[in-house]
Amino acid sequence: MKNLIKQLTIILLLTLVFSCDKKDDNIIPNINSYPMKIGTEWTYVEQCIRKHYKPKTSILIKEDTITSVIKISIAKDTLFSDTMKVKVFNLQKDNSGVVSREFNYLDDKGFKTYAYSNEDIHIEDKPALNIKFPLNFKSSWTYKDEFEHTMRIDKKVIGSEQLNLFGQNFSCFKVAWKYSENMGFETTDWISNKGLVKRIRIHDKATFTTFDGKPIGLQITEKTTLKSFKVLE
Repeated sequence: MKNLIKQLTIILLLTLVFSCDKKDDNIIPNINSYPMKIGTEWTYVEQCIRKHYKPKTSILIKEDTITSVIKISIAKDTLFSDTMKVKVFNLQKDNSGVVSREFNYLDDKGFKTYAYSNEDIHIEDKPALNIKFPLNFKSSWTYKDEFEHTMRIDKKVIGSEQLNLFGQNFSCFKVAWKYSENMGFETTDWISNKGLVKRIRIHDKATFTTFDGKPIGLQITEKTTLKSFKVLE
């Protein structure tokens, strides 16, 4: 009897495991556009995890985490060259006022960035294709072309996943970034029909020199996760 109960328990566990896997495999997000209404807002929690290593070894010296709150909001319409109509996306960090802006728009290709600013406005050599629509499991595209001061970055859908955050489910496509140069970056986005839900960016371990001239090994992982949102239809 005990053996029978044990066998039934194993079968039940296997059924649950494979059911979950199948459910994840069958998630097909419906993402054909990006929220663009003025007044739309996203709030994210960003964790920057820094691991300090003894130079040229895998010996961990210490680990620290810096947590920030980032708010992105669509503020208004504006024009470039009197003809290019874009939306102004403001980025604030830790309630410190507007840190940067992106000037974004939608066309028949997808969600694009025409220009961006920290203090000065920089117009892209060619509008950056953030997301190509419609997104599907075969989607791949060039995000930025290679120019004098920029490297080529491609993006590709590598799967789908359902994320549960603050009691809500988000059906997402996972999008990996591919850099033309080996800069030691690894970036993955989780995108839903409500916008960017999650991003993980890993900077490979590298050796740097401190201000006092001492070498140190450092690996940085940035995790950005949606905390709340107000998407206007």
